[in-house]
Amino acid sequence: MKSTTRFSLTIAYIIISSLLFAQTNTSDLSIKYKNYRSNLVNNYILKIGTNNGNSLPASERQISNHKIKWADATISLGHYLGVLATEYHLLSQKGENTNNTTEELYYAISALYRLDYKAETFYNKGDSLAQLNGFFVRDDINNITIAEYEKLNLSTQIQKVNNFNSDLTDIDPDVGYSLNNEMSKDQVIFLLMGLKLIDKYIPEDLVYKSESETAIINYSSGITSLNLAAKHITILILEYLSSNKSIIGWPIINPVTNKRVKRGYNAFHFQAKAYNNIYEEYTNGSTIYGRCNRLFASIENGLLGAVISPVIKQNQGHMLLTLAAISNQFNDKTQNKLFKYSFKDYKNGGNYEWEPLLHAALYSQETDSLDSKANWYKDFLNQAPANGPYNYKDANLEHQNWSVSRRTTQPESRGNRYNSDAANFNGLDYMLIYNLYLIYYDKKKVQ
Repeated sequence: MKSTTRFSLTIAYIIISSLLFAQTNTSDLSIKYKNYRSNLVNNYILKIGTNNGNSLPASERQISNHKIKWADATISLGHYLGVLATEYHLLSQKGENTNNTTEELYYAISALYRLDYKAETFYNKGDSLAQLNGFFVRDDINNITIAEYEKLNLSTQIQKVNNFNSDLTDIDPDVGYSLNNEMSKDQVIFLLMGLKLIDKYIPEDLVYKSESETAIINYSSGITSLNLAAKHITILILEYLSSNKSIIGWPIINPVTNKRVKRGYNAFHFQAKAYNNIYEEYTNGSTIYGRCNRLFASIENGLLGAVISPVIKQNQGHMLLTLAAISNQFNDKTQNKLFKYSFKDYKNGGNYEWEPLLHAALYSQETDSLDSKANWYKDFLNQAPANGPYNYKDANLEHQNWSVSRRTTQPESRGNRYNSDAANFNGLDYMLIYNLYLIYYDKKKVQ
């Protein structure tokens, strides 16, 4: 009976796959990008808005259980912020309308402010502890309405959903709330990535106007500039990240429970200098180091610069390389290190080839090494399925490179190593890499 059911599901996956991907058989990357953008807004976001759960992309839609899932939602949010910032820049460069992108960016930034402002309330009954202080939760999705399910299923060609999972609803019975929803180092790093791209590509005078009125970022105490809002929340996050200092560490503490967060609590090791680089840039040279922190950070940074590979082999490459890229952690050696270690073929599948593009786009750095990779990136992007990445398991996938929830952060889980439910993914990884590709290779007039 189990064998029959498994066979039936496999056949269903194949039928769904053929229906979905026969629709757009094209190598035109720009058309694929538009498909992905439409897919994201229609199939993975409850609503563009300010209420709980709004403007937070889900990571996947699972097939066998009809479930839409928010996992590590602030990592997805960081990607989303980066996509919108780079999209705005590319549209502006071509003189095209940016109104929809600006609107989405306003609400996405407001979502981050909401996750920070309300974070403490999820660990204490009532709203008395709500404050904007740099401590945030991963998501605030505890309910989906019938109307929201109808919206998610209205125009989809993939499996419809009728239930959901989020880190907020992963309640620990011993304490009565979710410990898995607390902020952590990886969530911070990818939010910083998106915020840094906003700083780079969004003008300081850009605001969102709703019904001709300039909109204030929710919970921001009056900030209207999207660029300044990104800088302000970056400073708050970095100050909170480093607020619980020991001589050689920065443990992330939940301010309500006064305990270390359950996952990814040690923010300091090997990366303190990178955080401080960003903080100094935004605060005219101020530092987040404490007593002796600068010395230990310098020592660790030197060690890391000499032996990056062992850290990447522990599946830490997505954090290590991304933070190095956005902070220019190794100064004039950063790009060469990123190129060397991102294209290295690790046995654990940890390939992060997009990182040199990220650094080059942020620091306007051109290199012969990257120039020689234009066709490699184009082929890489061409491998992505026309309407969104997926992995239906049982070798039923279009290309191994795009068979995991986030190719940017989980390359080691591609193909048969993927061990979750068969699912379609939100495609933010493709969209971000595509935009970075266009930004860097624009001089070559790529399409």
